[in-house]
Amino acid sequence: MGSTAAAIVSKLEQSPLAHDFSIVETPRALSQPYLTLDATPSTHFFTEPTGVFNTAELLVNQVGLTPGLTDPDGPGLQLLLNHFVEDVQAQGQGYDLVTRDVLSAGTRTFHARTVVLAGGSIESPKLLRRSSMYSGLPQAAQSLIGRGLTDHPTSNSINTFVTSIGNVPISRRDHAKIIFDTRGRPDPADGQQVRYPFNVEMNINHEYWHLRDNDPNDPSRVDFSTTPSTGPSRLDIKFSFANCLDDDNEFRPAAPFGYTPEIRFHNQSWMDRLRDSRFPAVAGWLSSAANPVRTLAALALRLSKHLG
Repeated sequence: MGSTAAAIVSKLEQSPLAHDFSIVETPRALSQPYLTLDATPSTHFFTEPTGVFNTAELLVNQVGLTPGLTDPDGPGLQLLLNHFVEDVQAQGQGYDLVTRDVLSAGTRTFHARTVVLAGGSIESPKLLRRSSMYSGLPQAAQSLIGRGLTDHPTSNSINTFVTSIGNVPISRRDHAKIIFDTRGRPDPADGQQVRYPFNVEMNINHEYWHLRDNDPNDPSRVDFSTTPSTGPSRLDIKFSFANCLDDDNEFRPAAPFGYTPEIRFHNQSWMDRLRDSRFPAVAGWLSSAANPVRTLAALALRLSKHLG
């Protein structure tokens, strides 16, 4: 997190913003207690490198798989490259995975007692819906697959360039991630509704830790070691809203012999959903159509008064 992030938090905690928000710095790493075999949290935290967290990574760490072992029946981690799963078929007490080699176009089938779909909230239901085993699932299960996903939690970012926050100087090589957790205080205008039923995320020079170096030889890759220390720093602000499960968000089946499904999400008209569904669900926040826009704009203006 660093001294710059701590100094920013200290400065903002002295501002009127601290009345409405709990302002904290947060790391750009995954720290969590993995579960023990009896499903209780372990007694200490494991810290992962900065990067994108996913289900496959959790499984690898949880089971304790390690690369480099040659025993095909041992605990080692084995990766099959240049293949993708085309079909999951129920076979007896296990499953067949039908994979296709993207180089030869041939297929290979693997049998396993247990299969974990770790393709994320989009690819996992998409694969399951197109698989042979889907039609054999109970109707109650079929109706849940690919439905009830959440909308994206954050708004588009508002970005600007700063050299300081109050009297805290920010160089081009500094970075920080600051979270404003709403305290849920009532709006002074009516004394009842929550004034800010959302949180705020502030990122400073996010490019230091937001992107992975997938290809160090990429000519377009930015070499941050040569970044000058002088000059304005990029600052991004996002508003983060509660994620209500929404059964209207769904992946519909792909066309016959196709792979791309129809995806229906309501966040295409996200302001209407905020006003009519998500804010009332989490905070009883009722307003006219213009109020969410005015509220977000007014808060952005409050935040900007502390930037330099």
